[in-house]
Amino acid sequence: MRSTPAILAILLIAFLIAGCVPAKKRKPELAPLYIGVLYELITEENRTGLRITEVTPKEPAHKAGILKGDILKQLNGHPLETHQDFVYWMSQVKPGEQVILTIDRNGKILDFTVTPKRRR
Repeated sequence: MRSTPAILAILLIAFLIAGCVPAKKRKPELAPLYIGVLYELITEENRTGLRITEVTPKEPAHKAGILKGDILKQLNGHPLETHQDFVYWMSQVKPGEQVILTIDRNGKILDFTVTPKRRR
C-alpha cells in the first residue's frame, strides 16, 4: 500500500491534468479610458440602451452635460444595447479622442461630445 503523501501527490497531479485546480485569480481588465458614469441595462420591452444611474461630478460625462436618468443609445454611431457594446466601443477610443454619445433624455434624442479620461 502506498503512503499518504504519495497518494496526495498522485491526486494533485490528476487534478492539475484535469484542470480542477483554479488558476491564479486575475483582476478583470478595465478599459484604459472612462467617462465617469455608472449605468444599468434597460430590460423593458421595445426599449434598448444603458440607463445612467450615476454621473461623477467633474468627470467628462458631467462636464458634457449628461444627467442621471439619461439613456445611452449610441457611441460614435454604434448602437449600445449591452454592457459589452459599451466596453468594446470605448476600448476602440484613443487617449485624447472625442466621442459622440447619443442620449435619449425623456424621449428627446441628443448628442454630446465627450473626451474620455485615462484611468489612474
